[in-house]
Amino acid sequence: MWTEFEFYKIDNKSNQNILIAKLSNLGFDSFNESEVSQLKAYILTKNVTESFLEDLRIKTFYKFKFSSLKDKNWNHLWESNFKPILIQDKCFVRAPFHQKMDEKIDVVINPKMAFGTGHHETTRMMVAELLNLNFVPNKILDVGCGTGILSIVSEKIWNNDIVACDIDDWSIKNTNENISLNNCSKIKLIHGNIDSCNKYAKYDLILANINTNVLIEEFDSYLKLLDLNGVLILSGFLELDYIKIIDKARKSGLSLISKKVENKWNCIALKKNI
Repeated sequence: MWTEFEFYKIDNKSNQNILIAKLSNLGFDSFNESEVSQLKAYILTKNVTESFLEDLRIKTFYKFKFSSLKDKNWNHLWESNFKPILIQDKCFVRAPFHQKMDEKIDVVINPKMAFGTGHHETTRMMVAELLNLNFVPNKILDVGCGTGILSIVSEKIWNNDIVACDIDDWSIKNTNENISLNNCSKIKLIHGNIDSCNKYAKYDLILANINTNVLIEEFDSYLKLLDLNGVLILSGFLELDYIKIIDKARKSGLSLISKKVENKWNCIALKKNI
């Protein structure tokens, strides 16, 4: 069971993005940004306790209300808001009920509870980085795969081996469904965190679109699993947290290849030099 929170009187898009980052750190999984002044956010009902609500009031400052949301209503909500998108005129992301287009990369995502339909700035920028990558990775790791969109795009570009992992039950279920919808055969799906992936040797491309706290917490694991001259692509953090991420990267011997910014959300590509 999931709970829907509605936050009101948000001043502008920048403050909305900051609120989303804070809510992500508090355990919220998905967001509906239909209006700048209003935001809907979703979290597992079991996590909504009195202490959680008090923490939410202290850390967000915005007025909110919440109510339980049945799975079937959740799915109807996402289906009603899911529109097909085209990324860099190369990758068309659509739901099963949308008509197929003649794009080079056609990706079908069933819009359910997992994060990663391509509509959020961070997912779009991650896909754009994959489309612009100037080498062919042989072994790819997708950490916190959500819907599996990054793994699916990777297979459609390179047709090489991919390991995708997530700790969320629904994300695993949704990724598995989307793997089938896209007829993918190179993706190994793991229900677990990044430490569950260390037995599959090193990777020359690691993808992580999560949030600032998790990225920093898992950074040493990314570094350990990344092969020499490998590339690490990170997103899920705002411009105000960029310095934390890049400082950690440089101290770890990684160099910045590229940086994208959209509505203050950041996406960076790093290379392992030592």
